Amino acid sequence: MVVIIFGAGVAGCACALELIRKGIGCIIIEKSNANQSTLDFGETLPPESSLLLSELLLSEKHDTFGKKIFGVQSSWGHAGIDTRSFSSSIPSYGLLISKFKLVDHFRNILSPTVPIYYGVRKVSLSEKSNGHITDVSFSDIVGSSHSISADFFIDATGRHRFLSRRYSKIQHYDRLIASLSDGFTHTTANTTLSHDMSLIESINTGWWYTASNFSDKRVVARFSDAHDGIARKIKAPSIFLQQISETSWVNQLVEGGEELNKITNFSAASTKLKNIGLKNWVAIGDAARTVDPLSSQGIHNALLDGATFAKALVEYEDNSNIQSQFVEEIEQSYFNYLSKRDSVYSLENRWSSSFWQLRQP
Repeated sequence: MVVIIFGAGVAGCACALELIRKGIGCIIIEKSNANQSTLDFGETLPPESSLLLSELLLSEKHDTFGKKIFGVQSSWGHAGIDTRSFSSSIPSYGLLISKFKLVDHFRNILSPTVPIYYGVRKVSLSEKSNGHITDVSFSDIVGSSHSISADFFIDATGRHRFLSRRYSKIQHYDRLIASLSDGFTHTTANTTLSHDMSLIESINTGWWYTASNFSDKRVVARFSDAHDGIARKIKAPSIFLQQISETSWVNQLVEGGEELNKITNFSAASTKLKNIGLKNWVAIGDAARTVDPLSSQGIHNALLDGATFAKALVEYEDNSNIQSQFVEEIEQSYFNYLSKRDSVYSLENRWSSSFWQLRQP
């Protein structure tokens, strides 16, 4: 069996790593350049995700892409600060990671055995009369043309959904957007807050997130709905700084930002494919469904999907139900996620804006 994976991010690399361990040949096709720089969003992985990552990498050494944290801070449902300790979890720590350093780590592991084509353009697919995909043609970063046949195709291209959007509609469950910058330094002022934990703070029009990244900076993000008037203006650094100054807790952890020249805005909405897998293709990670960053489950889902479906593919030729079983599991887990998301938002009832009204039961 030969598998083509679209996307060399966390989900695609996790899947490829597990496939080669199972003796299944795979090829990865990636739209971006190998060394293309991307905003370094410091992401918090809870203990269960840290354990999953260690099992996948067969190592508990994470210092090249993450550092251990032992809890998270939040101001949610009241004006004070709560700290959730990981001390009773297994393992007793989470990870604050650089997603892009993690991806680089994966790619370095895969590079000796898995062909990865970067800067891919002009992609076209060929299908049989029954709708099964047979091969993919494309040009790579140096302009060379390729045509590769495969037995199965996996969409791991995240929200872009390069492959799956051709075959499935996308269901939207909210309109959450993020405005983010990593141009801040750690404050030197005295504070009771921990600099080594991420922080979440709710406000009338949404919520804020801040955490360290791996450039000795702090990333700061504001989450609100797409129709929010401030969200449309917050591309201006001056507006972003003004909004931070009005927070009760986030502003205690950051300083600087006077030379900010870019605010990155992107969708953080909860979405899911109507059809997560059909014929001989399936979507994994964010391509299958996206989750609210508040859940800290995005990277977890990418790791879990990649490893789980790779193991299932071993039996695919003898049991075609493997694909539908995988899809059913994602459907059920997403139903559970939506329920849990709603319960978390319902804990905050201090605010009266449309953002919170839309998220109340």
